[in-house]
Amino acid sequence: MPNPRLGLVVTKKGTAKASRRNRVKRIIRERFRLTAGELPGVDIVVQVFGLLEDAALRQSLDRQFIRIKDELGGSEAAGSVCPVGGMD
Repeated sequence: MPNPRLGLVVTKKGTAKASRRNRVKRIIRERFRLTAGELPGVDIVVQVFGLLEDAALRQSLDRQFIRIKDELGGSEAAGSVCPVGGMD
């Protein structure tokens, strides 16, 4: 698989309002688009299960994408899961 692919799981339970869920998905897609050229060709699933501020979400995604790049850099792995959520 030459290019990384992104899957999103943003549920009503974590973010009740549709406008907030859409914003979260836009932020995730934006961060993925900015780092996709550096990522290995794997399937990445981002699951949002809690409330996060936009800045905290961006930081968390950046950390996870860097981790994926470092751990799976040149290998062909089946996929990776990046759980993203807030602390209660």
